[in-house]
Amino acid sequence: METWLIIVIIVVIIAAASVWYFMFYKKKQADVSSIKASSAAQTSQPAVPVVTSPSHPVNQPASVPTASLIIKNALYGASGGSVASGNVKDVTAILNGYVTGNKIDIETGSIGGVYNEIFGGDPAINAAKTLAVTYEMRGITHFVVFNENDPIKINA
Repeated sequence: METWLIIVIIVVIIAAASVWYFMFYKKKQADVSSIKASSAAQTSQPAVPVVTSPSHPVNQPASVPTASLIIKNALYGASGGSVASGNVKDVTAILNGYVTGNKIDIETGSIGGVYNEIFGGDPAINAAKTLAVTYEMRGITHFVVFNENDPIKINA
């Protein structure tokens, strides 16, 4: 792979991660706080104190350990493509939905088109595609690329 292509892919991933952070992560923090407040009001119990620090990626009660696997960014599409051009999809929210027990384990079997089904369509028809995932595990950021329809396995 040419160096410029790698640089373009990295820049796209960083840009998408920034957009996700400000659009979804901050909103999720606000949603978690409001759910806890309404839950405490309904049960007539005092609200659980919320810890806000870099060691807690999402505001959570101090007594609940944080999840050790967080999908920060996931892009599915043609190599060298971009979200803006339409041949790459941001599938971060979808992939986060598959996190169970601090892992992702999606078996694709031998049939084709599984990624297209999971991620809501084919972003680049008749082109080889990849799934590029940036995730955080126990506070450390990792990056992995899966070829189209490979099993997706990430363990915390």
